[in-house]
Amino acid sequence: MSSEESPNRRPATPTQLGRKRRKLGGTLRCFCAASRIGPARSDIRPPAARQPKGPYPSVPETVVDLRPPVPQKPLTASALALLELYYRLNAFVMATEEKAPVEWVAERILGVRKARAYAILREIGAHADLEAWFRQKVLVGMGRGRIGRGRQTRPSPLADAFFIALAGGESQARSCVRCLAGTARADLQAAARDDHDEAASEVRDYMVHSRLLWRLRTDGG
Repeated sequence: MSSEESPNRRPATPTQLGRKRRKLGGTLRCFCAASRIGPARSDIRPPAARQPKGPYPSVPETVVDLRPPVPQKPLTASALALLELYYRLNAFVMATEEKAPVEWVAERILGVRKARAYAILREIGAHADLEAWFRQKVLVGMGRGRIGRGRQTRPSPLADAFFIALAGGESQARSCVRCLAGTARADLQAAARDDHDEAASEVRDYMVHSRLLWRLRTDGG
């Protein structure tokens, strides 16, 4: 017997050797549990009763997001300011389309003079319409970190309004999640794999992670 071996030491079992090999030679892998999102738990109706009626396509019972979860935060100050400006511009554009004098409308709704009012109309016109102007401003803000992305935004009535405006209206917001319809369990990433519309993707993320997808129907949408 070698002087380095202890007479009381038991030989390692194959299982123990395997554990050592896994410890020393293996690689660490992090498995993130997929987020499963569905209607609020307070809605105890059976799945069939939760399906919307009429032209709105069926909604999945569960949506799975395989991306690692991220913390949700309220709408940023930049997002709130942009939403307020969007609503004011919406009233301004509607009034000018109904032939109200531009300088009169601009002074009362926007608090600007005639020259600035026409500059604003030209800027909106360069984006085709107000919705496209808003969409471009939001995506720039998200790219600079001043506006939270869809799944990073904490649900609230104002957040709902913000992402519905980003979609271009409630009907368009519903269209953004149409790719999730027709199945009980939808994969958020797989369903949108062929969608290259960044704004629609952010709206879809918010609607799922905020459960607006299911709340629209519950609220009478």
